[in-house]
Amino acid sequence: MLWANLLFLFVLSLVPVATDWIDKTGFAAFPTVVYTVLNMLVSLSYMGLETVVRRSHRAPTADEKARAGLTPKQAALVKRRSTAKERATLVLETVSLVLALALPTTRLAYVTLILAIGLWIVPDLRIVHVLDWLAEEDAAE
Repeated sequence: MLWANLLFLFVLSLVPVATDWIDKTGFAAFPTVVYTVLNMLVSLSYMGLETVVRRSHRAPTADEKARAGLTPKQAALVKRRSTAKERATLVLETVSLVLALALPTTRLAYVTLILAIGLWIVPDLRIVHVLDWLAEEDAAE
């Protein structure tokens, strides 16, 4: 778990450098490609970190799932939606990379990248359910 976290933080720490480089070069082609690849690496390293964290914890018991208010069908749906969101982000970032390579003077790559980032504004349903469950436990005490 430590190495996955360190990888994520390292890749994330490169974002300000790449952003400054893009600004200084006036949105040149190569810095645009580097920035897009860096965003893909951030997404991939986060997905890896999330996988490592999820595997390191034990699976919730049926009683814990019932207290969280999730049926097995709902839990599977939440996981499927979250996975679809991660994959959609990677697809949009790949499209952004292709656009940055093919049409470096256009801003289409940035529009696609903004759409990918916009997917992360909507909270992950797994987090929402955990927060609801914690709020209910605090209210019960």
